[in-house]
Amino acid sequence: MEINRIYFNKLYNELSQPEISILLGARQVGKSTLMRQLEKAARQKGLTTVFYDLEQSSDLQKLSGNLKDITHQLISAAQVVFIDEFHYLANASKIFKAIFDSRKSLPTGRAIKIYASGSSSLEIHKHLKESLAGRFIKTMIYPLSIGEWQQIPKFQKEQYLQWGGMPGLSQRFDA
Repeated sequence: MEINRIYFNKLYNELSQPEISILLGARQVGKSTLMRQLEKAARQKGLTTVFYDLEQSSDLQKLSGNLKDITHQLISAAQVVFIDEFHYLANASKIFKAIFDSRKSLPTGRAIKIYASGSSSLEIHKHLKESLAGRFIKTMIYPLSIGEWQQIPKFQKEQYLQWGGMPGLSQRFDA
């Protein structure tokens, strides 16, 4: 079942913006699901996409190597690139900076949009601010609001109160 998240429209509108869109939040709040929904919407808009889930060793392997090769691979991969769990990517901030800065030398209409999701750790926040200043849009993803939960058939207020809007946890422990 697909829940209409309050973040979706904001993130979808960022498709036309050159900045790297960074989704940060705790585990199980729905970052990956949001990115999959954005990928689907981008494809419906006629854009080419690629999705890397860096918790999958095969995807992580695809993005290993030197900075220049990875940057070239991502620029060549698609118009919209999704990188889930980007904190596993070595030198992620340098790669994102290189991709953002390369847009000036790309043929017209070939700009690359990057969506990346990751942990909400303070270390990531500090690193992003230092190395990507002016090149990224950060969106904090929080657990489901009660309004979002009410979209779920058989919504139970007690379940929302018990699991605090964490969609992954509530499904995992629901008997």
